[in-house]
Amino acid sequence: MTSSTTPAKVACIWGANGISGMAMIDILVQQSRSEWSKIISISRRPMLSDIEDDRIYFISIDIMKASADEIASELIKADGHKITYMFHYTYIEKMDENKLNEVNKIVLQKALDATEKVAGKNVQCISLQTGYQYYSVHKGSKHMAPAPFSEEASRHEGLNFYYTQEDLVKEYAQKNHWNYVITRPSLIIGVSKGNFLFLDK
Repeated sequence: MTSSTTPAKVACIWGANGISGMAMIDILVQQSRSEWSKIISISRRPMLSDIEDDRIYFISIDIMKASADEIASELIKADGHKITYMFHYTYIEKMDENKLNEVNKIVLQKALDATEKVAGKNVQCISLQTGYQYYSVHKGSKHMAPAPFSEEASRHEGLNFYYTQEDLVKEYAQKNHWNYVITRPSLIIGVSKGNFLFLDK
């Protein structure tokens, strides 16, 4: 519980219309205003969630097309300088491994650049969601990390955009003295309208 002398936290959720993003919004709005005073939510499409809460400030912007400065400008309008926690769930699907790595690095780097520019040292922690492909399950048993998977598992050879993203977060965290959390879920159970990963269309 946040004490009366501690400012309430401000969340910034990237990929707010996805399964994980919508779930995080749902979790945060159930907390008191003294705990979370604002929930800045960002996605390419307009807000899809049915949740009504005046703490939600939704930004609809195409991160791939917008510059970091344009994104930062939108954050400033949302009082983004107050951001304390950043949650990154944005994911763009590409069949080619090189393109997959490139686009998902770009969207994360722009999010980090904009957050760094607007909120700077006010940020306390970044949460990055990757996935269990970190353990090379998509490469076949020959390349897969030993089970049970652990945080310290060795990386496989070659490209993996999760490695790229994780290294990027660590770089920005070290530079800005931010804490960070990286999660690697397997299957994610949830709901998101129009999401290509959502089984029930």
